[in-house]
Parts: sequence; structure tokens; C-alpha cells
Amino acid sequence: MTIFSKKFIIIHLVFSFCLTLPAFAQDEYFGKNNVQYKDFHWSVLPTEHFDIFFYEGEEQMAKIVAQMVEKANTKLEKDLQWTLSRRVPVIVYNSYNDFQQTNTYPALVEEPLRGFTTLIKNRVVVHFTGSYQELRHVLAHEITHAFQYEIIYGNYLEAIVTRQILFQIPLWFAEGLAEYESLNWDNEADMILKDAAVSERLISIPELEYVGGGYLLYKEGQNIIKFIAERYGEKKPGEILQHLKVSKDFNKTLESVLGLNTEKLNEEWMKAVKKEYWPEIAEKKSISEFARQLTNHRKTGSFYNSFPSLSSQGDKFVFISDRGDYTGIYLASAIDGRIIKRLVKGESSAKFESLHLFLKGKITWSPDDSKIAFMAKTETGDRLYIMDIERKKILGEFKFDLDAMYSPAWSPDGVSEKIAFVGLKDGMSDIYLVNTDGTGLQRLTRDLYDDEDPAWSPDGSKIAFVSDRPSKIEADSTDFPYGYYTIFLMNKDGSEVCCLTAEEKRASSPTWSADGKKIIFASERNGQSNLFCFDLSDSSHWQITDVLTGTFQPCWSKDGSRVIFTAYEKEGWDIYLLKEPLKLAQKISPVSDTTFTPQPTASLSETLAPKIETAGLRLGVDWIGGRVGYSSLRGFSGQFEFDVSDILGNHRFYFYTDMSSQGQNSNFQVIYFYLPKRIDYGFTILQQTNYYLGSNDEIIGEKELGGGMILSYPFNRFQRVDFQCVGLRYNWKYYDSVEADTFWTVIVPSLSLVHDTALWGITGPNDGARYFLTAELSDKKIGSGLSFVNYFVDLRRYFRLARRYNLSVRLLGGVSMGKDPQYFWLGGRETLRAYDDYEFWGYKVALMNLEFRYPFIDRLKMAFPPLDFRSLRGTIFFDLGSAWNESKYFRGIKTDEGGITRLNDLKADVGVGVRLNLSSFVLKVDFAKKTDLASFSKATKVSFSLGSEF
Repeated sequence: MTIFSKKFIIIHLVFSFCLTLPAFAQDEYFGKNNVQYKDFHWSVLPTEHFDIFFYEGEEQMAKIVAQMVEKANTKLEKDLQWTLSRRVPVIVYNSYNDFQQTNTYPALVEEPLRGFTTLIKNRVVVHFTGSYQELRHVLAHEITHAFQYEIIYGNYLEAIVTRQILFQIPLWFAEGLAEYESLNWDNEADMILKDAAVSERLISIPELEYVGGGYLLYKEGQNIIKFIAERYGEKKPGEILQHLKVSKDFNKTLESVLGLNTEKLNEEWMKAVKKEYWPEIAEKKSISEFARQLTNHRKTGSFYNSFPSLSSQGDKFVFISDRGDYTGIYLASAIDGRIIKRLVKGESSAKFESLHLFLKGKITWSPDDSKIAFMAKTETGDRLYIMDIERKKILGEFKFDLDAMYSPAWSPDGVSEKIAFVGLKDGMSDIYLVNTDGTGLQRLTRDLYDDEDPAWSPDGSKIAFVSDRPSKIEADSTDFPYGYYTIFLMNKDGSEVCCLTAEEKRASSPTWSADGKKIIFASERNGQSNLFCFDLSDSSHWQITDVLTGTFQPCWSKDGSRVIFTAYEKEGWDIYLLKEPLKLAQKISPVSDTTFTPQPTASLSETLAPKIETAGLRLGVDWIGGRVGYSSLRGFSGQFEFDVSDILGNHRFYFYTDMSSQGQNSNFQVIYFYLPKRIDYGFTILQQTNYYLGSNDEIIGEKELGGGMILSYPFNRFQRVDFQCVGLRYNWKYYDSVEADTFWTVIVPSLSLVHDTALWGITGPNDGARYFLTAELSDKKIGSGLSFVNYFVDLRRYFRLARRYNLSVRLLGGVSMGKDPQYFWLGGRETLRAYDDYEFWGYKVALMNLEFRYPFIDRLKMAFPPLDFRSLRGTIFFDLGSAWNESKYFRGIKTDEGGITRLNDLKADVGVGVRLNLSSFVLKVDFAKKTDLASFSKATKVSFSLGSEF
């Protein structure tokens, strides 16, 4: 909606658009915030092919990363038959909390994201989760993308000019190849594929083009690449990639490299998957055969129901779920799974920006079942929270000098009142201990190995935990083997660490029996993750479950009668209850270490570079575009634009020019953003020339010269305040006229408060709230040629009625006062949809939009023309609003002679619409009729527009 007079339209749109900071450049003036609360001092470790960017505390990690990326490079050179021609920057963050502050990503970083590779700069950005094995995987995955981008696009400047950059590699192939090169095949991928195969949910290769970036796409892509490599040869995936650079057609590439098209490849792959997995249906148990399902992700529209924790009485449990769009902590009955109440709503407030659902979001009970403890990310990092369950009241929140915190475990004796947890600090994931009042922080382990899932023995004297440390560590060894996770035991002071299950490959989540003699845990010992038991009295091993997919995160009740756990089935995670778990246990023999392949190893003494350098300002081009034109008025002209930023994304420059052979007619704009601190700054200068005919057919030349600045201070992820000041000087030159040239200057400072907790669907927000309040003025005392004060408010609320159904409400109002009040405009596609654009105007404005949004057509496939539309959304809307000057003359409604009440100065319409997400934009089609609430117009206004729903 345009909200100012014609002259002010230019000012507002030019500066609001150009000075909207990239961190919140979504949907007009809204958007969540990228908060930089740490001051990073970057250094660079150069290797043969890479530049490792790291900051203080990461020195040891940087050397390990250097070894990882060079090993990945060696493998990729062999597999893809390609050598990188340019050095690849690799930027490493110490934790997800630090990673979320990056300026290298064009949008906000969400928790599931472990890393990414930017297309133009071929720049790899990752973060450390505590596991060097996972870090190795993510680095190898992203470096595979760096190879892909160089093979397909070559020199990025050439790719931009030739438009080669517009060609997109099929996403399933790009991500599948990256997963295959970094993991080959792994148990998690095996679980995902097996579940999809046996439940008839595999997506065909032609259909994968349309499913977006879901997790199944990654794993199916990985399996397809594995199939191609095993059936047709290890070099074939690389040959496909290189052939794509030339053909730009995936089907033709397959025919050239493999001798079959996409349909035939899909047929062969599907057959191989079913042949491999279907026989296991008879051999393995489904989870519902031996356990009671307490959550149902398909009914609630969720995907994750995870980290269950039983109360000491065993009648209730808490867990984390993404049901209801926002991630939350829920209290439920352990008898039937009934939700008792939601304890915490995440992702909508500064206290609970993230509950670490995708990391290690464990919850723990106090011994008397009256409180829980959990970790959550705030605007300045992770905190430990203690909550009173009955009152849903936070009793304590504690922040420590750590990079991240996960997996709290409350001591069971009720006397010592301590909480053990995992803390990340300077590239080390260790076990810490703290009093429940936040005092006495103690570090129990201190090494590079990944220590996870602390669990107290019933008497509170020992802590079991998971670690990828070797069963024995030589004091003088410089080798760093990592990646095999087994169960360890230590005293509560961190002494006498010993390995309990040296033969495990990937153990997790130990939980104790009431007598302290047994530990149940999850393990991938036999491939898929299942529940096992270790008897400390005789060191015997027992297998409890043997399922088709996977079981995780067990929690044993205090009386030993039941175990609650998480399992994956039918494309989602749910929580199950198993009674008398030891009755299912079968004794098994320990597995010899020799059955496992060697662990990844790094050398802590290896020096890969002669020196570590300070990271300077390395600028690079992000985009270049241009064209040449001619007009009789302006002569030859050329448009040219480019974006430049540094490697870290902290400094961003944008330059646009419309050069003319008549120099005085040239247009230009230069914008600069400074983003590394908490306060973001933006500056711009511009010149714009226009020509139009006056009332006497004389030519009038209009030149605008001005500039502006913006300061943005984010309070947290969801709220910020913006100060903006813009100024333009207008010069009107009258050709073929006796009128003298005139000048006019306008300067407008403004202050705005922005709030945004909206969650987005495929065509627009579907849950949460957004509001924007602003005040702006122009006064001759500050050198402006106009005197006015404007106040404006935009409130939006989204109500989730059911899965895929929601009600959206927008309330908008504004008033302009002063000697030169400004007009607000209403009418058209974004405001009153049955009326013409800008049909109504006035110094005051009010508008209400109501929309009921629903799924309209899930898929519409046409034979001719060959069109395939997916996920069309429908809307039923009602618009009501008006723009006016004098309130005393305003009559919103009236009653006619027949006694019928109708709208008068208020204008309204009703209608229906269709929304279609076309990847790069949303197409909206609306059919609206005017109404005065007593009758409807005969005519229907049809409008088309591009952009997301409000």
C-alpha cells in the first residue's frame, strides 16, 4: 500500500526500500532480526586450497578443520575429476549461537541449518555442535557444493554476464551428491529410506523436482547417487555433474552418461530400494507391536515429538514438539498421551528464541516432580531455566560464560541440588556441574572429545555419559581419533573416568535402573538405532528392541516398570511407552572392536601453515548487471549495477547508475551497510532525473539529489527500533517557458518500532503476530520545505485454526497533521480490492482486512498445455476502510429512507482469491465485489498481483 502524497511517495519508497537492512528486508517494513551481541575478531589460517576464517578460542579447532577440508578436497578431486582453480573461504563458528549472528547469509539462520555454501563467492560457512564427526560431515558436504558451483558456473563474473548462473542443478542431485561424498551411506539415511520404502512414501525422481528442500529429498538424493555409483561406476556422478555444465538438461545428461532417461533411472532405482528393504518387514518388529504410542505426529501436524522425560512417579512426562507451528515444551499423561498443558512456547519471545529441538534439547525433572530444568536460547546466548510446573513460572534463569549449553540432568538425591549439563567452550564439548541456584559452576571434563547426555546414578555418586573419546587415552599421544560414541562412567567430581561399552559405534542417552545396576541406552550397534541394556554387575549386554526404523532417547522410570522413548516411523518422530522393558531383553555377545572401520583421526601437532594471518577487508562482487539503451530525449544510455561485500558480509555496497550521453541526465545511487555490531547502519546518496509535460505542453525537467541514513537497534530476534532520516532537494527546470527554475527541499526523520513473531507458510504468514508503529516529521526548523507530522500503525495477527487453515487480520491506521499534511491513499490490490488503485485519499486513513486462508488445490496437472501446479491456496476476504480529511464531516454509515443501514464513507468489499507459489514469487489472483453491507455490486473486479500475502 502506498501511504503518502505523490512527492512523498518518491521519498518514502526510495529510502525505505534502499535503506531496508538485509537482515530484515522481508515484506515491506517487517522481518525478524539478526542480532550481533558478540564482537568477533577474525583471523585466517591458509592451507593449500582453503582459507580458514576463525576467531578467538578457535585456534585448535581451526587446525583440525584445515586437516578435514584438505582430506575432503583430496577425495573430491579423485571422485569428481576436478581441481579447484580458486581458494575457497571456510568460515567456522564456535556454536549455533555464534553462527546465528553471521552476516554471510541472505536470510536468518534457523537451527536445523548446520552450514551452507554461497553461490557467487563459493564461500563455506559452518558451525560447531560439539561433535567433530558432525563437523567433518558438514564441511565435506559444503565443500562438495563448492566443487559443484565451480564445475557448473566456473568464474562467477563470467557466469553472471553469460547468465549461466540462472541454470540450477536439480536440488536432489546437488544435495544427494554432497551427502554421498561426505557420508557415503549412513544409518540415519538407511532409516529414512527404509521407512519411506516400506510405507510406500518414496518420492519418484521426476517428482523430487517439486518437493522443495525437505529432509527426505536429501536422503533420497543420497541413495540415488549411491545407486548410480554402485551400479554404473564410482566416476559416474562426477561425469553427470560435468556434463550438466554443457547440456543444462538433466534428462539429456543421463542419456549421455548412463544410457537411460530419468524415468528409466527412477524405475531401476525404485526396484532396487524395494528389493533391499521389503524383506526386512518380516524380520523386524513394528514399534506398535510392543509399545504404546503416546503422540501422533500425523494427527497433530507435527514432525518432531522428542526428548521425553518421565516424572519420578511415572504418570507424566514432558517433551519438546513442533506441533502448533511453534516449538514448545509440553506436559502430558504417560498413561494415554493426553496433553495436560503447554509449559513453554518457543520461537516467539526473547526468553525462548529456541528450545534446541534440532540439537540436544533434553528436559529434566527435579526429584520431587515440582520443577523442570531445560536450556533455551535467548537474544544473548543459551541460558539454564528452572520452571515451577504447577504455576508455569520461571524460578531461575542462569547464563554462564559458555558458547552453548545442552542436555541438563538434575541430581536425584534431593539434597545436593545440582544439575549436570553439556557446555561448549572454545571448540570443546564437556560435562559441567552447577548448583540449582546458578552458583558453583564446575567443569568435570576438559578435552576435544564430544561429551554428551549426562545421567546421574540413583544415589547421585556417579554420572554416566556418552563420549567419542577412546576407551584409553595415552597421555603423550598427539592423535585425535573421534566419531565412535560409547558409554562412559565417572564420579560426580569428574574423577575415575572409565568406559563401559567399548564395542559401541554410536551410543546415546544412557538412563539408569532404580537399583543402579543397569543402564539402558540407544545404540546403532546392529545398524539401526535400538535400545540396549548394560548390566554393571557382570558387564553383560542385552538387546531390548529390534525395530525396522529406529528407537532413541530412552528414559527409565524410577520403579523400573516402564521406559519412554522416541521412535521414527511414517516420516516423523513420536513418543512411545514400553512396559517391563527387561522382559523383552535378550542377552547378546559383546561386539569386537575389529568389526568397525577405523575412526576418523586428526593430528593435534600437525602444522599446516607457516602463520596465522589477521583477516582483513576482502571485498568481492556478489552481482553485476547492465544494459544499453537509446532515447531521442536522453541519447545513448547504459544501466549498470553491482553488489559488493566482504567475505564475512559485514560491509555491503550497492551501486546503480543509469549513465547518459548527456551527463546531467545521469541517474545513480550508492548504498552502504555496516553490519558487524549490534546497531546496524545504512547510508545512501542518489541522483534521479525525470522529464514530463506541463499544463502548457512545456517540457519540465525534474532533478532529485539527496541521501539518507538508517540506524537499527534490535532488542532481540523479534523486536527492534529503527531511526531513519532522508532528505531530497528537488530542482525543476522549465524548457520553452518563461518560468524561472524552482527548488524545493524536504527532510524527514522518523522513528519506528517493529515486532515480528510470524511463522511463514508457502504463500505468507500463517501464525504469530506483526506490528509496525512509526512517527515521522518534516519541519522548516530542520531545513525542510514542508511542515507535517505523520503517525502510522500496522497491526497483523495470524490465528492457526487447524493444520493448513488460518485466519489473518490486519488493522491499519494513520494520521497526518501540520501546515502541509500528507495524503494517505487507499484502493487497489493490497487494500480495498474491489476499487481502483489510489481511488481514495485523505489526511486520515483506517483499514481492516480479514482473510480466511485454506488449502484449495493440492495439485493440478494438465496434459496440454503441460502445466503442473502444486499447493494452490485459497482465500475468502473482507476489506473495510476509508481515507478522509475532516472527521466532523465523516459519516461511516447511514440509514436510507427505507430504513436500511448502509456504509457511507466507509468502503467495503468481499471476495475470493487464489495464491500460487512460483518459487521466486507468489502469484495472487483476487475476485472482489463492492458491498455497502446491504447489497453487492454486479461487477466483479479481477486483480493480479505478485508478492506474499500480508
